[in-house]
Amino acid sequence: MSRFFFDKVFGIVLWNYSYYRFDVLGYICLEMTLIWGIVITIAMRFVWPLLVKLVCLSSPRFIKVKAVVLSVLILADLLFNLIYLCLNGCHFTFF
Repeated sequence: MSRFFFDKVFGIVLWNYSYYRFDVLGYICLEMTLIWGIVITIAMRFVWPLLVKLVCLSSPRFIKVKAVVLSVLILADLLFNLIYLCLNGCHFTFF
């Protein structure tokens, strides 16, 4: 969904799987779908329970502060990238 949105609205291709076998319009491919499926399954099995325990041990005030800080950082990232996109006509890259 993200790639489709950026591709159609901004004309930016975030990734392109068209050079892989079994791709669907370059948006998805079987190989990457299987890799991401395995990675997220492992993460949900081992990382998620640890995160749940960490949140349960945290005070409600600390959780609210973390939520606000993360929300501000995500909003700042969104605004930075949208402004950069409007000014330069392309997305920001580090390399």
